[in-house]
Amino acid sequence: MFDLVTTLMVNNFEVNLIHVGDICDQFKNGLDQNLISICKGEYHENDLKYIKIELNDFFEGKKEDPNKLMGAISEFYAHLFFKSHGYTNKFLYLNLEENSMKKGFDGYYLKENDAWILDSKSGSHTTLNISHRQKILEANRSAKEQIEGRTNNNPWRNAFNHANNGDVKAEKTLLKTIQEFSNRYMDKEYATPNELNIILASTIFWFDSWSENTIDDLISELNDIEKNFGWKKVIVFCSNQKTYQDFLDYLKEET
Repeated sequence: MFDLVTTLMVNNFEVNLIHVGDICDQFKNGLDQNLISICKGEYHENDLKYIKIELNDFFEGKKEDPNKLMGAISEFYAHLFFKSHGYTNKFLYLNLEENSMKKGFDGYYLKENDAWILDSKSGSHTTLNISHRQKILEANRSAKEQIEGRTNNNPWRNAFNHANNGDVKAEKTLLKTIQEFSNRYMDKEYATPNELNIILASTIFWFDSWSENTIDDLISELNDIEKNFGWKKVIVFCSNQKTYQDFLDYLKEET
């Protein structure tokens, strides 16, 4: 469903570069097929109509803070991309307890028995000195702070609660692994990056300065990025987006 995608290897890790301009009917069909599972889990049976209403209300509550709105929408698009590339989300996009973003990791995926953590950062092109390089390094620092006990909550406990949800139905072996990380966290025996696979995501919204001809610029930004992030495996995800308004309009369309 993503037409403009470039995948390459840089310094022994995978880089995915995508561009999202005006969303077409084909893209909307992809949203229809994935919206429920991203927001509520693979086994949730609620109608698409009501998921769109709930998600629209969620984003409406963020319009007073453009940074939060961009962050929430960019994270959703990252989930959409990786689901369309064979990753299974073992979490729910919305928090379990309330109509808000989940606490802890931005995402927890499974693909071919490999578990992946997602950390997503975003911003507007008008922000001083913004770049995908800057956002990727920011995501790297953020993820390490979480697993090394330098934040206010245990991200593994929240990951377990999501994976153990009846609409997610994670395998017992995965739940056991997450629980072991959670127990270690509580014992202050924190995980180290070389035990974990990470997806570092960056999104920049371009609005009136949108251009699709920036692949070369993206590659040059990342070509000399840190050769060793310290993780077991690394995927870098960079998304240039024209706007988020098309997505908000889609949520208001009748289903």
